Amino acid sequence: MALNLSRNSRLFISTVTAGFDSTNTWEVQMQDGFSFSQGIDSTEITVSEAGATPTRGAETFNSALQPADWAFTSYMRSYVDAGAATIQTTEAILWHALATNATPDFGLAGVPNARGQLDRFHVDFEDSDHHELAKIHLLFNVDNVWYRISDCQVNQADIDFSIDGIAMVAWSGQGTVLRDVTDTPSAHPDIITADIAGGTDPIAIQAVNRGLATSDGDGDSIVSEYLAVPASATYIKNKLSTLSLVGDSTTYAIAITGGNLSITNNITYITPETLSIVDTPIGSFSGARSMTGQLTCYLDTKDNGSSTLIRNLSNNLSTKNSYSMVLNLGGPTGPRVVFALPYAQLAVPVIEVADVLGLNIDFAAQGANGIDTAAAMNEITVEYYVS
Repeated sequence: MALNLSRNSRLFISTVTAGFDSTNTWEVQMQDGFSFSQGIDSTEITVSEAGATPTRGAETFNSALQPADWAFTSYMRSYVDAGAATIQTTEAILWHALATNATPDFGLAGVPNARGQLDRFHVDFEDSDHHELAKIHLLFNVDNVWYRISDCQVNQADIDFSIDGIAMVAWSGQGTVLRDVTDTPSAHPDIITADIAGGTDPIAIQAVNRGLATSDGDGDSIVSEYLAVPASATYIKNKLSTLSLVGDSTTYAIAITGGNLSITNNITYITPETLSIVDTPIGSFSGARSMTGQLTCYLDTKDNGSSTLIRNLSNNLSTKNSYSMVLNLGGPTGPRVVFALPYAQLAVPVIEVADVLGLNIDFAAQGANGIDTAAAMNEITVEYYVS
């Protein structure tokens, strides 16, 4: 008997269930704490009758599989794709599935809502008004076993701005069915030790016959059935982060101490209710798109600092306000991710009493015209930079 250790787990994300290659299957390196499971709904039938010796039995029936839940966290990393001379990110497929229903294409002339450019990797949500967003399949290799969750939707991305950490995203969502595919080799990609040519050029990987490896020209084996994470992918230090906030005819100077941002699709899965069989989910629909978060900072008294912000917000009795917010996660230069919210709505900050007084500033990303204009889905853009 072999035990399976989570420390040896790997995750692969694909748009196909067979015929894997580096254009449709990607490895995403995840952190400890990942989870996946699928529950089942059951119905209990009971009997209640009068008399000296009543029947008191009960019988339980399985009725339907619940949607399979999954969650994991990955670092926000970017790299230079030397083959196409564009900036790419290791979690590109996840941003794509969160933001659009198009077929993935991360090249320079690819899907405009999630693609590499010469100086950045760009994500926006201007093509996210669809009942069904892009579906992906998650393949968890947990040591010696393989599990596949089919027809997954990315429901939520949570970004943590903790200044003592490394930039990361907590991804979560659901799929229709969780299956063990360990004994079906064609249902999961071969794992071959990844040694990318020069450490910077994953696009150079070519799909070959299943179970075989090719060479990078130096005699090193490279991956045949998925796009690996290059060693050159950068990490982002949250401590270097800066915030630009403009509103009320004021440019604020605020140094953040932490925060978070959640982007949610509010996905709902539907399942039939049929007698005598165990039903499975047949699909999903997206709900209201929500982009909310919180920033924390010290309460200071400098010009246009946090005390000026709380005073201006407290004096503003309008039902709506609009601030241009740009968060440079990782700093204004170097490896970073830039979140731009051109029309953020800010709540009046909450004062947190501690050794040093602080503020909690809740915000929500809004479109230029709120919910009135379908063409104004410009609540937020996300852009990765290598340098």
